[in-house]
Amino acid sequence: MSSRTRTLSRRRFVQLASATAGTLIAAPAVIARAQGVKTIKFGEIQSLTGPSAAYGIRARDGSKMAVDAINEAGGYDDGHGGRFKLEQVAADMANEAKQAVTLLRQFALQSDIVAVLGPTNSVGFAAMVPVASQVNVLVVNNGSGVPIKKPSEWVYRVNPVATAAVPIFLRKVWEKEKFKRLAVIYDQTQDAQAADAQVCRDQKATLGYELVADEAFRAGDQDFSAQISKIK
Repeated sequence: MSSRTRTLSRRRFVQLASATAGTLIAAPAVIARAQGVKTIKFGEIQSLTGPSAAYGIRARDGSKMAVDAINEAGGYDDGHGGRFKLEQVAADMANEAKQAVTLLRQFALQSDIVAVLGPTNSVGFAAMVPVASQVNVLVVNNGSGVPIKKPSEWVYRVNPVATAAVPIFLRKVWEKEKFKRLAVIYDQTQDAQAADAQVCRDQKATLGYELVADEAFRAGDQDFSAQISKIK
């Protein structure tokens, strides 16, 4: 398949995915049938090692469970006489933004990969957003809550961003507990946690609590005595 044909196919995939509210299964099935392909293959980039591995492994395994269930049921019927099965190709970004981008570019060179799922890790996701537009690969994110300043038509999320969800969560907790003082401690290397911390700063005037501590640490830190002492 030429690069031009691959680009058109992936752009068509974006249009179809958008029209069907971002579903990962229905849209590529149409493309697969047009290309005479019986297997829909998608890449999955997750942090399978490193500080975010617990999230990445669960996301990868959840996708695999869905793929297995669909395939064991005989595959996906597109309603037009075509039946297709799914194939997941998982890759480890190891909690590194550069590695996530490298993997995305590698998947872009594989003409049989129609989309990329992940990562739940905001470190990798934020770095992948501008690159997805450059290489014309659809990215469907399944976990990151970090705000993105410049969205892309090639990137979709299935979860709300922190700036939309965290203020609601924080207000609900405040309404229940009526707390007057709040301490924040967060991993400054994780964009989503940094965004959550900012929401706590922004909401203190609205909800009327005092932010008594605003402490950061970095992934891999082992000694939190300074932060805990200040909070205490």
